Order: sequence, then C-alpha cells, then structure tokens
Amino acid sequence: MTVLLIAEDDDDIRAVLERIFRRTGFSVLVAADGRQALRMAVEARPELILTDLDMPGLTGLELCRAVRAEPALNEVPVALISGSLTPGDPRAVEAQACAVVLKPFTGPLLVTEIESLVRAGRHPHPDIGSRCPLAAARVTAAPRPGPVRPAGEGDEQITTTFVAAAGRSNPAQWRCGGAARRG
Repeated sequence: MTVLLIAEDDDDIRAVLERIFRRTGFSVLVAADGRQALRMAVEARPELILTDLDMPGLTGLELCRAVRAEPALNEVPVALISGSLTPGDPRAVEAQACAVVLKPFTGPLLVTEIESLVRAGRHPHPDIGSRCPLAAARVTAAPRPGPVRPAGEGDEQITTTFVAAAGRSNPAQWRCGGAARRG
C-alpha cells in the first residue's frame, strides 16, 4: 500500500483529504504543520508528500526544500496544494515541487494528479534550486466559478492542467490543455 503524507494546517481540509485518499487505497499519515510533516517524513519515509502551501512552522515550499535537502527523502515526489500560487509563479519550481494543485479543487482531480506522481515514483532531484526532472512542476486547477447559468447547460466537469515549459516562468509561456501531462 502506498504511503502518502498529508501536511495541512486546516483541520477540516486535512480530514477531507485523509478520507479521500484512504478511500482511494492509500495508507495516509497526517501532519498539522510543516515541522511535524518533516519529522514524520524522516521517520516514515512516505512514497509521496502532499502539502498545503501556507502553514505554520514550515510553509509547503520550505517543507519541499527541506525534503530535497534530506538525503533519505530527496527523491520523494512532493505536491503542493495552494490557493495563493498562480500558473507561472516560479517558487514551486525553485523548491523542486513535482506538482501544484490549485484550490479549490475536486477530489477526483486531486486523486488523478497524486496517482500520476505515484506512477512516476521516486526520482532524483540533483541540485537544490534546479527544476524537478518530471519535466516541470505541473499546476493543476479546477475551473473557477463563472456566471450563473441554467442547470444542465454545460454541466460537464472541465479541468485544466498548466504545464510549465522548461525554464519559463511567465504565465503567457505556459502550455495549457486538459490532457497535458508529463511526456
């Protein structure tokens, strides 16, 4: 069973994430802040870490950098969930995050992204500050609410994945498409 460490300071969100991933078949560890998550990661050596960006102790970016600096953990995929990052924000790439899922997100969207990182598995992150070798840190977002419309009109779920082109942090240079994934 795949061990997933979730770092989220909001009790309600943490409980929902834990439930989603347990039902999906993951063995889930939870931490309420970045420092606790780092301690748990060193002890438990999870296959993947999912962390909120804005947390006390260590932020998600600081946690990601600390994981990359830890020889026993530096190959563990790290995904960030954030309500404050936007496509093109270079901080996730600089911290060597493997993916970013923007809030608000749907459970299926998040599970799909995490499962793709599990399939990719552990991978080296050779130099602090260099981009994750999964080609680029992916930023996945559910569509933002639009204008009110009659029920049934366009009800299908549409998701968008932004994939950063190598070395580009300008949002205008990001590639966008529902099927965009690592090569």
